[in-house]
Amino acid sequence: MLKLNKIIPKGIFPSKKEIEKEISLADNISSFIKEKFGLEVRLVGSIAKKTFVKGKNDMDIFVLFDKSVSKDYLRKMGLRVGKEVAKFVNGKARVHYAEHPYTRIEIKGKFIDVVPAYKIGPNERIISAVDRTPLHTDYVISNLHDPREVIKLKWFMKQVGVYGAEIKTHGFSGYLCELLVIKYRSFERILEEASVWEPPVVICVNDSECNTNELKKKFNWHLIVVDPVDPNRNVASPVSLDSMAKFALAARMALSTGKLPRKGRKKVANPIVVKWDIQEENEEIIWSQLESFGVSIKRQLEMNGFKVNDIHWWTDSKKTAELLVDLDVPTLPPVEKAVGPSAFDYKNSDRFIEKHEKVYIESYKLISQKKRKYKDAKSVIKDAVKASPKHLGKRARILSPGQVKNSRVFKLYTNKMWVW
Repeated sequence: MLKLNKIIPKGIFPSKKEIEKEISLADNISSFIKEKFGLEVRLVGSIAKKTFVKGKNDMDIFVLFDKSVSKDYLRKMGLRVGKEVAKFVNGKARVHYAEHPYTRIEIKGKFIDVVPAYKIGPNERIISAVDRTPLHTDYVISNLHDPREVIKLKWFMKQVGVYGAEIKTHGFSGYLCELLVIKYRSFERILEEASVWEPPVVICVNDSECNTNELKKKFNWHLIVVDPVDPNRNVASPVSLDSMAKFALAARMALSTGKLPRKGRKKVANPIVVKWDIQEENEEIIWSQLESFGVSIKRQLEMNGFKVNDIHWWTDSKKTAELLVDLDVPTLPPVEKAVGPSAFDYKNSDRFIEKHEKVYIESYKLISQKKRKYKDAKSVIKDAVKASPKHLGKRARILSPGQVKNSRVFKLYTNKMWVW
């Protein structure tokens, strides 16, 4: 434990005064909504559970509606409430989207989310994806013995780059961190468990409800953490295999050396960067479209014979989106050579001849050549970006070599590597 004490700084825990200030603001907002609209309000998330890292105190206010009201009414009234709350706190409001729209209010560098949801009880069927969140809050408050252990875990994960279930991170959500602490009781024990993970890993907070083999078949994922509020949900579904691996290795390193991995510069062979001018949009939508489009470009390049070392993307969700493709080589020979079976392989050689034109023999094997459709990777990318997703728009351009090194995505990509 002495080694871990060197890693965790003392200044990550919120003071009693900071917690009281946040709770007081939440109470004022709740009272305002109740008096003006007569609706039930719940403070949820890390402030309600006192599991937020010092200074990272974004607030989640849920406005609860009866199950009898329509989704259309919930959406419209939810946005109306959010707009009025923004006026009440003198903040700037923007509409964001999950399953249905909600209001994000910016005030003095922090965010307050005003989210409409249906009020449900334990074991009741949810109507929208966020309905279970108040139940998550109740569960954590009832079962978490020490919020400070969660704060340690969140801080550690942030240093390793695996905290957050958003698309841009594919990491561990705050609720998942809280469940891990409820299960294993301490930050140190979680690191001990993670250091020896071998996927697939199944974790049940309630051991009596855990059938490992059945859960592996049911969820078919590398990390399975069953939601105690909803047994049909895997809380770890956003966690990518890479994020799981980074956390496991960082845990091993922390336990053995008392150190965190350090950032190192990643060498890039042949980078090509596409830049879009975008309009301000919901962060999750832009990140999602960038990710799917990046995967599509990678696939198209590989189909045309190019070896893609990696892809990386970044957006500020307001003005700019960028995609980096790291290639083994940027150009290929004008002629593509296909090596077939041995000429003595009668069955397969006949098939090869039927499939290809102008077949000849080289070292007793059948060879075919054909002119490539694309000789350079930029041509593939230029054609691909013509079909840019809606929220990326059509204003795409490929940056010059000099512009690439000054791009935000290049700087992030070359500094994203961890050195162990």
